[in-house]
Amino acid sequence: VHGDKKRNQKTVLMDRMLQRIPTAQHEKDRETVEMFISCRRLRNRDLIGLTDTQVIFSVANEAGEYIERARTEEVKDSLNPDFIKTFGLEFIFEKQQKIKFEVIDVDLRGTWEHIGEVYTTLATLVRKNDGTSILDLKNRESGNNEVTGKLIVRVEKPPPEVAGHNETISMKWSGTNIKDVGSWFSKSNPYLVFSRSRQPNEWLKIHETEVIKKNLNPQWNQFDIRSGRLCKRKDDLPIRVECYSQNLAKEPTYIGYADFTLADLRRDQRLFVLKDLRGRSVGELRLEILKITSESDFLEFIQGGTQLGVITAIDFTASNGVIQQSGSLHALRMDGHNHYQQALLQVLNILIEYDTDKQVPVFGFGARPRFPHFNSGETHHCFSLTGNPAHPVVEGVDGVMRAYENALRHVEMSGPTRFVPLLQEASDLARRYLEAEEDIYTILLILTDGDIYDMDMTKDLLCAASRLPLSVIIIGIGDLDFTNMKILDGDDGLYDRDGNKAERDLCQFVPFNRFKDNSNRLAEQVLEELPRQLVEYKKLVSQIEFSNQAMRFGLNALQGIRIVDAKIPLERETSTLSQNTVRDGLSIRSFPGNSSRQSLMSHYISSYLSHQPSPDVSMHNLPFTSSHGFLQGSVVDRRE
Repeated sequence: VHGDKKRNQKTVLMDRMLQRIPTAQHEKDRETVEMFISCRRLRNRDLIGLTDTQVIFSVANEAGEYIERARTEEVKDSLNPDFIKTFGLEFIFEKQQKIKFEVIDVDLRGTWEHIGEVYTTLATLVRKNDGTSILDLKNRESGNNEVTGKLIVRVEKPPPEVAGHNETISMKWSGTNIKDVGSWFSKSNPYLVFSRSRQPNEWLKIHETEVIKKNLNPQWNQFDIRSGRLCKRKDDLPIRVECYSQNLAKEPTYIGYADFTLADLRRDQRLFVLKDLRGRSVGELRLEILKITSESDFLEFIQGGTQLGVITAIDFTASNGVIQQSGSLHALRMDGHNHYQQALLQVLNILIEYDTDKQVPVFGFGARPRFPHFNSGETHHCFSLTGNPAHPVVEGVDGVMRAYENALRHVEMSGPTRFVPLLQEASDLARRYLEAEEDIYTILLILTDGDIYDMDMTKDLLCAASRLPLSVIIIGIGDLDFTNMKILDGDDGLYDRDGNKAERDLCQFVPFNRFKDNSNRLAEQVLEELPRQLVEYKKLVSQIEFSNQAMRFGLNALQGIRIVDAKIPLERETSTLSQNTVRDGLSIRSFPGNSSRQSLMSHYISSYLSHQPSPDVSMHNLPFTSSHGFLQGSVVDRRE
């Protein structure tokens, strides 16, 4: 024991000495940088109209091959685009990090043309004093590397995520008497662009609203933005909102701007005068709705007990190719895994860590099952890969891989590709978890090789499922047409056939071929939206605006007891929920820990009781819990 103690002391001393040697940057000290992208004076590639621009960001691996990491959104009809989506990369001091930006013109068919590219290193971008680099875009296809425009990269360090300081700002804006800059036969098509100040006379674009067609008194949709994104969590950082009018096949027309800070909004400033570049009034903007909420993040929910439940679904339609032939996407390889196996391993190995029981339902679709105890001549679009229709569950990633390999010997490929039965199965399971009050968030992982034939019903089901604890991840295997998958993953929202918009984003599509040579990047790309989707779901069901009707419905848990008035007449500012004043009711959200929820509910119900003149009012069934977005518990008023 004495000898072990001496050796341990020596090890500690040696570790301390090594920590003082500045040979390499410690991993925990590495910082992520955020890159804001703009282009100027791009070469127009369209014969009619202007270029629809997108930027592809790639990073060189150890072999010197450039692997795509991310893409910006598409900016329509612009040769001078400012992109909202940013690129993030961990800065490693001791490593030369070679990066590439490629600017492309996206066509309506989903194809694209090369405009130009830039090769540089992250260190080159970071060492600029003001963090701004203006680089020449060169066309590799021209043969003489002609310059086809400028790429502007602005590097910033994003604000750190601080527990308890994750504010979300929800805003709805309207315009009044917006200046008409339209043609003789049409009014303006106004939209808003929000930017935050970077330095004097330099702004970073952070959000853009939808376009309101031919309207000088527009009402834009409500949107959410994190405070770190809006103003780097600095209440006094200037924010600029600019109004433009969209034009057909040419650059938008500038109308005017207004400046404000988050501090102004907290002080209830709601009306802003739009001014043009000469300082003349060109209309007014009004902030119709402002909600500032401090919300829990993904890690807090996971630590609070939320589990992930994974469902796997694999495409066995005939378009994959005959299994026994080497060209099939399902062909088993002697030198490694096929693309289906690679995608399963890379994604499931991460998801399974958050699944306590490791029990994974595994389904196939688009084939005729020919298992010994499950043999059917009909094409099934959701069948158990275990060969037992009553028990499709396997254990862990190894169980999924074995079930897949066994199924290759017991399926007869057919078609077409349909998602609706899979979505119904996943929705039913998520709903059963809700009814059993289990805090499980379901993830449906679909691996498919092509387009789907039940697109309309799929959109209907996804919109309906946006209120369930469910996310859908689609990985496209092969080179066929994935246009509909991109629609399901649309950044502008998903709509059903009646025009109803999904209440949140719950679908993510990633083409496997884009990341097949970089397993880490595939997993990152597939899973990057999942934490946000889970948080958005929790926010959707847990943040309740209490009116008289909602209070009566949520708190009337005792049969035979009539609640005469369950309105909480708070007129004072409270810091328990947010910095906003709570009036005419109660705004509340659920926390991931029971103790926090109980404390919060007890505080507000006690506030309700303190306003009642009668001693016959009492609380029952505390502590309160949250289920399906409603409160369980009782405020009982025995007065007539």
